[in-house]
Amino acid sequence: MDYINRIKKLKSEKKITNDKLSELTGIPLGTLSKILAGIIDSPKLSNMVLIAEALGCSLDYIVSGTPENTNN
Repeated sequence: MDYINRIKKLKSEKKITNDKLSELTGIPLGTLSKILAGIIDSPKLSNMVLIAEALGCSLDYIVSGTPENTNN
């Protein structure tokens, strides 16, 4: 699974639309849509951080699929 599918899965689980994610992150809807469609193949790190924060997960999870370590 790639980062796009992980973002879509989290959005679905949390029932967050693209409109809502755009609102939560401050990323323009057009840009967000291009990221999720794979049109932007190297999204800005700052945008990926904002998406991870809005979805309540780590950037590491979105990028690599590595689950967060909750043992700390």
